[in-house]
Amino acid sequence: MNPRPSLFRAKVGQLAAGLLMGIADTIPGVSGGTVAMVLGIYDRLVTAISRCDNTLAGLVFRRRWREAAGRIDLGFLLALGVGIGGGILAL
Repeated sequence: MNPRPSLFRAKVGQLAAGLLMGIADTIPGVSGGTVAMVLGIYDRLVTAISRCDNTLAGLVFRRRWREAAGRIDLGFLLALGVGIGGGILAL
């Protein structure tokens, strides 16, 4: 069985979550973080952001790109970031 369809679905879901977060960020009094919590991605988001530390800087400095990307869950953050940007620009 090919894992690609589930990976594709996961990325589309992350992109959609980012889109909803971006839209929420444009509405006064509504937080993208609240949307992340409702969608069940808040813990993963906080973990990914909290891993931006000296260890990550060391990996980047030593040009260990794959390890650095894996450390901060870069695929997740990029999909979410693109969605957030799209949500903000859409409104």
